[in-house]
Amino acid sequence: MHALREYKWLIAALTAVVLVAGTVWTLRTPKIYEAATTIEYDPNPSRPLGGEVQDVADPIGNYWATREFFGTQNRVIASRDVAERAVQKLGLHEDPSYLTQDDDTPGETGNLEATTLALQSRLTVEPVPETRLVQIFARDVKPERARLIADAVANAYVQKTIEDRLESTDRAKDWLENQLATLREELEEAELALHNFKKGHNVLSVSMEDRQNLVASDVQTTHDKLTETRNRRIELDARLKRLKASLGRGPDKIDPAVMADHAALNALATDLRAKKQEHDALAVKYGEQHPTMRTLAEEIEILEAQLAAEKREIIASAEFDVQQANTVEQGLRAAANDAHSAGLNLNLREIEYRRLTHDRDSKTKLFEIVLQRLTETDLTRMLKTTHVRVLDRALLPVAPVSPNLMKNVGSSLLAGLLLGLAAAFVASRLDRTVRSLESLESLGIEVLGVIPHLGGPGAPAKAASKSGPKPLGPTPSPGELIVVDEPMSPAAETFRMIRTSLTFMSPDNPLRSFVVTSARIIHCEASWSRAPCPSRGRRR
Repeated sequence: MHALREYKWLIAALTAVVLVAGTVWTLRTPKIYEAATTIEYDPNPSRPLGGEVQDVADPIGNYWATREFFGTQNRVIASRDVAERAVQKLGLHEDPSYLTQDDDTPGETGNLEATTLALQSRLTVEPVPETRLVQIFARDVKPERARLIADAVANAYVQKTIEDRLESTDRAKDWLENQLATLREELEEAELALHNFKKGHNVLSVSMEDRQNLVASDVQTTHDKLTETRNRRIELDARLKRLKASLGRGPDKIDPAVMADHAALNALATDLRAKKQEHDALAVKYGEQHPTMRTLAEEIEILEAQLAAEKREIIASAEFDVQQANTVEQGLRAAANDAHSAGLNLNLREIEYRRLTHDRDSKTKLFEIVLQRLTETDLTRMLKTTHVRVLDRALLPVAPVSPNLMKNVGSSLLAGLLLGLAAAFVASRLDRTVRSLESLESLGIEVLGVIPHLGGPGAPAKAASKSGPKPLGPTPSPGELIVVDEPMSPAAETFRMIRTSLTFMSPDNPLRSFVVTSARIIHCEASWSRAPCPSRGRRR
């Protein structure tokens, strides 16, 4: 508080200076007008081709991607590219007053980069919370130009989105065309490879599936015939063994079943038995040399020879049948092996055939997908749609937004006051003048006493109050002997207290000499006699 009272005029002067300077600067600063254009992001633009035709340049994704997309687009609006488009559209780089924002001091013209950076610095993009709306604020000293700039930036951004979309679509179209050409060549190669395979393996007339069915049927038929032939050969082999066992006996011991199967053998055996019976019957009547007996013996011998020949013929026929069955079985077994090998080879060819067919079908499907996508891309390229549209055009601003006189005056007043307080604080910290008893004691100096201010001879003296600060008052002028003139006054008592303090300062070694100095009095309290404080101190 002492510093505030001491330096109140300094505080008031600095506050006034800063206030006047701020007010003058505010009044001299050009007025700035602000215009706002509102745009809207539309995640679902119109689709004349329907929902099945997807745009290759569609930027809208899921919720998080959408938030990231909106934040990115807000930065794009304030980008140098959009600002440069607006500058070129309005010809601001040819306006000499735009850079300086002052018609009286025009700047250079034709500097596109500097003008673009200046427009960027005067452009603000603010999204509306909880909506898909974005406001574009443009500031300028001319209200009409501020309105034109806000609309031009919005239009430039919309045009940029369309151009970016078309550029992405063109890149996608070029890529799809290159892929389509490559896929067409690969498809032709796959179809030619499949055709050569069919031609080399005679698959042109009969399909691979039908050929596989034929081979499978052939394998089954051959296997059935082989089984039948093998069973037949086993039967014939058993019959041969039975014939050899039966025909190796005498005529009377031949198996009747064999006899029943061979009529000639049965007839010869019957004739032979009849001749033998006749021979045995005539042997009793005739002798061995009898012509009849000889004839019978010759007939019996002939029949036995015929019977033996018939047996050999029957066995040979049975052996031939067995041999034929073996031959047929071996042939069928070879045919079965060939059919099996043919089936295995067909399986290998089927694997190759399926691979070639799958390759052809895959390339065909991929070719159709790319062709369809290329067609859709050509269609979407013709649509000049985008995900953003201008909702509200900028209105002509009627009142400036800067400078704010009341705000600047209040700020200047506050700044001047703070500056004055800071200056007072610094000045009080730099001031080393001793102005009171308390400040003297704070320096660690022992105070022997306080001499009150004496207004003149005969004036009553008044000691310093204990409740307030005790200033170091001046001593009486030469000729004023207050102790003699007024020995009972408080001032005389003060001198006696000082004497007593000096006496007790060094009781063992009494002081012999003193040096008394005085300083210029800077400040004093009201004196006993109400006289003004002297400008210079007195010496004692």
